[in-house]
Amino acid sequence: MAESRWRRLRFSLYSPVYDILVGFNRVRRRSMEWAELQPGDRVLIPGAGPGRDLDFLPPGVEVVTGDIAGGMLRQLRSRARQVADRTGMEIQVQEMDAQATGLPDRSFDVVFLHLVVAVVGDGRACMEESVRVLRPGGRLVVFDKFAPEGRRSSLLRRLVNPISQILFTSLDRRLGELADGLPLTLVRREPAALGGFMELALFRRAG
Repeated sequence: MAESRWRRLRFSLYSPVYDILVGFNRVRRRSMEWAELQPGDRVLIPGAGPGRDLDFLPPGVEVVTGDIAGGMLRQLRSRARQVADRTGMEIQVQEMDAQATGLPDRSFDVVFLHLVVAVVGDGRACMEESVRVLRPGGRLVVFDKFAPEGRRSSLLRRLVNPISQILFTSLDRRLGELADGLPLTLVRREPAALGGFMELALFRRAG
C-alpha cells in the first residue's frame, strides 16, 4: 500500500512535465503499426499517463484507458476529450491500476503496455493482468527498458537501480522472465530507443 501511494504521488508530481520528458512518438507510432488495429477492436491502455498514445490510434477503435495517479488522470481526460472530439473515437477513461484493472476477462483485442511494466510495483502481475483481459488471439505490445536476458546486469545498472526504482522506474526487469509461463507467443522484439536500452515487443495470446 505504501508503494502504491508513493507511485500515485510521484507520478502526479511528474505529470506537468511528463509529456516533455517522455515522448517516444516514433516508437508509439511503430507500436500501433505492429498491433494492426482494425475498426471495432477494443483497446486497453493502462498506465497511460497524460495519454500521448491516444494521438496515434486509428479511428474506429474503442478505447479504455486510465492511470493510477490523479495528476496524470486529469491530463488524460483532457486529451481524451480532444481526441474524441476530433476523431469521433469512443474513449473511456478511469482510475486504473495496471496490476489489477477490474475489467472483465477476455474483453480486449489489444493491450498496450507503454512504459508500464518497469514502473509498477509488480511487473509480472501487470503482464498477468494484461493476459487475463485479452481475448484468444489478442495482441499485447510492450515498450519499456529491460535488462539483458541470460546474463547479469552491468555493475552500473545494479548500482543505479535502487535509486531509480524509488524515483522513476526499475532498470533490472527482464521481459523473458515477466512473460515466462504465460499463454503468450512472442511475435516480434527489437531495440526501440536509446541504443537498445528501450525495447519493443509484440506478443499474441494463445487460445
